[in-house]
Amino acid sequence: LDTDAEIDRGASRWRGFARVWVLGNPRLCNGLIAAILTFAWAHAMTGGGDDGARGRRRGANLSIPNLITLGRILLVPVVVWAITAGEMRVAFVLFLAAGISDAVDGFLAKRFGMATELGAYLDPLADKAMLVSIYVALGIADAVPGWLVILIVSRDIMIVSAVILSWLVDKPVALKPLLVSKLNTVAQIALACVIMAARGFEF
Repeated sequence: LDTDAEIDRGASRWRGFARVWVLGNPRLCNGLIAAILTFAWAHAMTGGGDDGARGRRRGANLSIPNLITLGRILLVPVVVWAITAGEMRVAFVLFLAAGISDAVDGFLAKRFGMATELGAYLDPLADKAMLVSIYVALGIADAVPGWLVILIVSRDIMIVSAVILSWLVDKPVALKPLLVSKLNTVAQIALACVIMAARGFEF
């Protein structure tokens, strides 16, 4: 009896069950998040080469930083619910937790050599999903003007569309954010934090 093979088969069954349950549960997974998780799952489970190489890539892709990033993605609908329900304190705390988790997974990936190609795609996707969803929710709650929501969402749609187009024409571009882009993201995060804190703690 190959104990390692039995353990691997058992783990695969549990991962398959978890995937079906999460992707099939509309309370946990909206369309955008389902697409991101489906992409992540397919990316982690595919790859050329022999079975041993595939197993090594599979284990590397499902690293701790990537699991933290997936948790941040699953947190998006909870934050959106909190904002639209008027629970700004809850939204603020969850947003802070998401920011801390972003720093933690980045530290782990760099410090302990856990960086993977999957993580390079998942991390910016998680950040975009969180920021866009928060601003859409703040717009619905009349916490920010509609024109600001349109600007932020339109910018991210154009960025994602350009990346997808580069894949379709088989000329993928390297994602290297400029300083102005990083400053813009920091400004968006700071504004969202100030708005949620102001409404949640009434100052």
